[in-house]
Amino acid sequence: MDTVRHLGVKEIAQFEGINPKALLRRLERKRVILLPDPEDTRRKLVPVSVMSPAAYQAWVRAETCAVLQSVNAQADAASAESAPLLPFASPSQTERRLLKAAPPAVPARHQPYIDRWAMIVGDCTNGTWRKYQGQCLGEIPIQSRQDFIRAKAKEQGIGASTIHQKLKVLKEVNHNPSVPANQKMTEFWRRILPKNRPGRSGHSFFADPENAWMREKLLSLYLTEAKHSLKHAYRLLLAEIEAKQRAWGAGHIYQRPTLHQCRTVLKGVDSPTLVFAREGEEAYRNRCEVSLSRNPDSLRADDLWVTDQRLANVILQDRGHQLGRIWKVNDLDVASFRWLGCAFGPVLDSDMVMTAHTRAIAKDGHLPGAIHHDQGLEFKCRAFNGSFRVISRQALYREATGFWERLGVTPVGAIGGNPQSKTIERWHAEVDRFDKRFLTWCGGDTDERPEGLGAVIAQHRAYWFRAEGKDPGIPTIEEYIVQFVDWCEKEWNAKHHGKGKYLCGMTPDEAYYAKRRPEGFHLISLEQLEEKSAEHRMVTVRRGGQVNLTFWGVQVEYIAPELFQFAGAQPPVEVEVIISRRDFSVVTVLYPVTGGRESCIAEIKSQMDWLPKGEEAREKLRAAMRAKNHAKRAVREGIKAHQQLADADNPMALLEIQQGLPLNEKLAGQKTFGTPTPPLGHPEMGSVEYTMTRRSRTASAAAERFMQEERQ
Repeated sequence: MDTVRHLGVKEIAQFEGINPKALLRRLERKRVILLPDPEDTRRKLVPVSVMSPAAYQAWVRAETCAVLQSVNAQADAASAESAPLLPFASPSQTERRLLKAAPPAVPARHQPYIDRWAMIVGDCTNGTWRKYQGQCLGEIPIQSRQDFIRAKAKEQGIGASTIHQKLKVLKEVNHNPSVPANQKMTEFWRRILPKNRPGRSGHSFFADPENAWMREKLLSLYLTEAKHSLKHAYRLLLAEIEAKQRAWGAGHIYQRPTLHQCRTVLKGVDSPTLVFAREGEEAYRNRCEVSLSRNPDSLRADDLWVTDQRLANVILQDRGHQLGRIWKVNDLDVASFRWLGCAFGPVLDSDMVMTAHTRAIAKDGHLPGAIHHDQGLEFKCRAFNGSFRVISRQALYREATGFWERLGVTPVGAIGGNPQSKTIERWHAEVDRFDKRFLTWCGGDTDERPEGLGAVIAQHRAYWFRAEGKDPGIPTIEEYIVQFVDWCEKEWNAKHHGKGKYLCGMTPDEAYYAKRRPEGFHLISLEQLEEKSAEHRMVTVRRGGQVNLTFWGVQVEYIAPELFQFAGAQPPVEVEVIISRRDFSVVTVLYPVTGGRESCIAEIKSQMDWLPKGEEAREKLRAAMRAKNHAKRAVREGIKAHQQLADADNPMALLEIQQGLPLNEKLAGQKTFGTPTPPLGHPEMGSVEYTMTRRSRTASAAAERFMQEERQ
């Protein structure tokens, strides 16, 4: 076996810059046969022919260094003229002349300095001042060249003596006969360029043209999936410099950087480059790709929306004067930071999130290209993304389409553990400043909670439940919603809030329309939005040709003449029901026919006439079911709860009974269910529920209290 053309797995992995296990997986995919080492059968040998070009070049360089080291160690070495031409051999005389004649490259950090002084010196030496003679430049009348230099210094924010100093250097270089004519400007810039301070940082060391290759080599050693430490990469760089030094001999003396200088260079590497090079493409996609998409030049208005939930950091009171906090879901445009819409509710669920998205789209009739959402079940449930039939962990076929697929919007899931990828998190800091305006701001955690908050809450409860003291004026839910929507539309969207280059000095409203695509916005009508935002369910046709739907524990029966033909069919016929998000009175049913599907309208049976109707039907029904469930739980408190359940024919009647009772006659611990007036065209959820301390009372204690009230 030719051992020269084969290397071990660890050696190949070192030249490739990857982990040995990753190399073995790569070779396995390529079906490369690994031969055992005759000296040690546990060791596998890899042919060098399968190495990448860069790794093969690195291996050749290492072999060359090893050969040169053995050659230099001999006492009678061959002369340089008879030595073979190797990659690190000394340059020829022609190459030396070309290296001396080539002008040094201008470092990127010096380019702004050169551009600035080239303009100043050029204007002061080419007679430009005569164009301004008799005029005012920077409030300085120009009568001579000296006046022009003073005006130019004031314009650039420097002293006139500084310009005179640079002009003096240029005059000395031009009158110096020892400087060739084609090298005069090179000598001028060499004299006026800022000098590096040696030993202060790695930038001054690696800015030297003869040391520039060391920076690239250091980056190639550190930015690999092998994840070398800084010290190990530094040791590999020194070994490379030693190899070059042995190759050149005394013909060229290499400088050696310090560990501090190398650390300074690596600190300047941006995070996306670091993650991509050391952790791979998947880590880059998960941690950096979404953040990088926020480049102002790469996004247009409505290309990407971002949504997130937030619990208001303000304690509010409802119509029953109970205290609590509300959830809110907001939508923002990433390209312009424009607030698009929101929804409020006592509990966070997919129905509330769907309401927020529907309002944001219906506000201007614009559809986004993609939406960046949270990883919560409220944002990625079947209502938004559809569902699949899965057997043995394999998706077989699609069961139903989701909200985003019907609208043609691409959902983008957030990255777990990386909140910086969602631009709306930055906006939440502005919302916190808005919440601080209210009396009952409670802070984001216990450390931020104001000390006087407990006294305000105690005063509120004493006034409303014991008729003691005065009302502290805790804001209501309606007041908070009205002020929040007003702040979003009139203060956030209509005013400029930053000095950076992201919005280029524009307000979010101005940036939203300035950054629109040339073809305009993607529009959708309210009728199409209502059709595509509806809820889709797959149900079975029951006996009597009806479909039964359940809403928060209430089974609603719908009937249509077209469905009578499927009554009692074996096997049962499954149909798709489309439920409007505004009204429960009718639903659209898609049933199978020969050659396709037909649609019909199914109406509620007559015994379900008590169901609420209108745009707030869902919220009213949900409030009624919460009132009924609470009354059932409160039966153990005594006669009053049992009597209310007996008097109510349906959940809506029970809700009316609870709303009509005064505070002192409601059930103990009863949550209030108000129906607030829709503020500013934002109809909110009709029910308001908060977490309260449940009192444990026995039935006998409740009955005794009831008898005492009757005696009084």
